[in-house]
Amino acid sequence: MTYNTVLGEALQEPTVGSLLGQIQHGDTSARVTAVKQSLLVGHKAIVSLGEVMCGEDAAAAKTAWEAVKAISYHTSRPGAGAERADAAKRLGDIAASSKPRSVRAKAIALIGAIGAAESVPMLAKLLLDAELREDARMALERIPGKTSEAALKAAQDGAPDEFKAAIELSFRHRRTRLKDVGVAR
Repeated sequence: MTYNTVLGEALQEPTVGSLLGQIQHGDTSARVTAVKQSLLVGHKAIVSLGEVMCGEDAAAAKTAWEAVKAISYHTSRPGAGAERADAAKRLGDIAASSKPRSVRAKAIALIGAIGAAESVPMLAKLLLDAELREDARMALERIPGKTSEAALKAAQDGAPDEFKAAIELSFRHRRTRLKDVGVAR
């Protein structure tokens, strides 16, 4: 590879700024291209895209959401553990922010899809938030392992009765026997 070839490829690679520009100010074709190119920008764009999701422009907000989904799912590919963990952390930053509930709920749903044990403490805190606890519960339900199961169990101990039934449902979906987590029926 020659220097000019490497330089040309580097200049064609989109940056977070160019990605946001295409999403916020582009036409339909530019936005479709932006979603495709969002994989090249990667997980470092997630928080900025979260800001666009909060904007007044519905088309830009939807396109930003599609880009966040594409990036997040892409980080869950084999061999991309560090990218996945960083994407889950950035999604957690959105979930723990003061952004609109819909944006936070979408971030939590993606954490459920790509998250692992390192995402559990943040989701466990959200189980205390009446506005987001259902979203956090469903995300924890999808994360495999004893850590997420323990978070659900801990939440059940102090949860309101109407939420306890939902947590029990999560255990059933995980195929956890209720007696194994100390739930008597």
